[in-house]
Amino acid sequence: MNHTDLHARAPSLVAGMAAADHSPDIQLTRTRHRAALVASRQIAPGSAVLEPGCGQDDMTAVLAGAVGPEGRVVAVDVADPPYGTPVTPGESAARLATGPLGPRIGFRLATDVFDPAADFLVGTFDHVVLAHRSWYFASLGELRDTLARGPAVGAATVVHRMGPDA
Repeated sequence: MNHTDLHARAPSLVAGMAAADHSPDIQLTRTRHRAALVASRQIAPGSAVLEPGCGQDDMTAVLAGAVGPEGRVVAVDVADPPYGTPVTPGESAARLATGPLGPRIGFRLATDVFDPAADFLVGTFDHVVLAHRSWYFASLGELRDTLARGPAVGAATVVHRMGPDA
């Protein structure tokens, strides 16, 4: 996929997000911002992406758009599915899962990335993307230690450190 197309596809990505039902203009702005971030990191079609701290899946949808039908995104969050408002992680995941991006995404809600038994670490990832979730880890070293117990991560690892309001 041409990454310019990802930005242009922002409105269709937003249409698949539960949060867009509450504030479509804000969701479109946020999605375009995330599309620009993903494009700047050249996440290629067919990539495997781990997204710890997926929250309400703003970045998850963009990543799924970038990796295309042959790629996969493993979206992980410690929150229980009914947690949050106005849209819960469970509602967000269910909406994406039933849309065209659903087959590309594996959701692991109520999963602690620090739990040694976390099964999302089984597999190989080309990228790890933290979209305004870097505070989950005390340091880059802690993130590396967490990942070292499971997946092989490619050289193109991405760690986005964004503020909580981004």
